[in-house]
Amino acid sequence: MRRRDFLYMTGVGVGASIMPQHPCFWQIISVEESLTPFDVALKKKMADVRINAAKAKCATLKQLIPAGSCGNY
Repeated sequence: MRRRDFLYMTGVGVGASIMPQHPCFWQIISVEESLTPFDVALKKKMADVRINAAKAKCATLKQLIPAGSCGNY
């Protein structure tokens, strides 16, 4: 196992162990509410905020888009 993978998995494990104890992660919603589509306008607005914040820190668009993602989420 490479060091990078070990640190990643350790972070995931610690994060997962902290989540159940934090009340803001436990929000009970109905099944119908979870199936409703996400507002596309809000999603685009959040993406614009992220891009503008990164550009303010002199990041390029290549740094913002993960390699191999091709927009498939």
